[in-house]
Amino acid sequence: MTKLYKNSRDIKYNRNISERILFPFPQLNYKTGGMAISGGLTIITSGSDNGKSTFTMQTAADAIKQGYKVLAVFGEHSEESAIDILYKQITPFSQDWNIEKYKTKKGRITNIGTNFISNKEEKTARELYDNNLFIYNIENSLNIMNILKAFKDAKEQNGCSLFILDNIMQIDLETHDTNREFTDLTEKLRLFSLRNKIHIILVAHMKKKSERDLVRFDLDDIAGTSNLPNKALTVLSLTRLDKVNKDSRHYKNLATRLSSVENIDIEQCDNLIEILKCKWNGLGFIGLKYNKYTKCYEQVAEMSSEEKTVVENVKMVQQDLLTKPDDLRDIF
Repeated sequence: MTKLYKNSRDIKYNRNISERILFPFPQLNYKTGGMAISGGLTIITSGSDNGKSTFTMQTAADAIKQGYKVLAVFGEHSEESAIDILYKQITPFSQDWNIEKYKTKKGRITNIGTNFISNKEEKTARELYDNNLFIYNIENSLNIMNILKAFKDAKEQNGCSLFILDNIMQIDLETHDTNREFTDLTEKLRLFSLRNKIHIILVAHMKKKSERDLVRFDLDDIAGTSNLPNKALTVLSLTRLDKVNKDSRHYKNLATRLSSVENIDIEQCDNLIEILKCKWNGLGFIGLKYNKYTKCYEQVAEMSSEEKTVVENVKMVQQDLLTKPDDLRDIF
């Protein structure tokens, strides 16, 4: 029978940093330590249409470039839609891309169009992902037993180290006790990651009320159960700034925080990552710029001291104008 406890003297002191998969953004790696493949969960959360899937796909593509293999469950994307994004994310935008306009049944060309990579670039992308990227067949039931079996087979037969579940709300539940089921399945995923030395990314939505009312979120705003973030090593929220009211108090407070604490000019950002939980170098923000052609994010550089001074002076002038009497505002 295995002993129920050990003498602490018999436990090895580990001087090695555990192997980890890196995010595509250096500052995010510095703050979070990346994704350890000794086991653990990372949660990506936000409101609807804020870029969670795009961010997660880019993370998967970058992991493959680092030499890791990935199995992804895309519950909200068709296989073809996911492949289109993933291929574009590793292909620099160029004149070789094809712009296709949609034609009606009668042959009329519309103003609806999209870009496609060239045949040569498709071949390059296909070769990179071949035997490195695996996508769950959604013709199968999306229950936790099937998912864990797929994860186990992908680990043992293909050597996958990173697993993506996008999103956890798509899993088929067996009872009406959703909180209990989400707690149980998240614990099963956490234990699976630890026992098999892999890392799992879970995508989760925010509660509708939170999504409607807030610019920033906290751990209690994640839909499902309050136990969900408790099971994760890292929790990241993603905010798409073009959906935010820039005249709101929340936005202005956030802009001030980014400038004064994080050295980030919010006007240079399309999206923000906020680290809500991690066990490495602390919480904070990462500014992102979005490329609509390659479907990729790039980290926004931190402001220099000179740039920070200019931004803060502009904000002081704007605030000063807002406090002037109405008759003086017209002059300025």
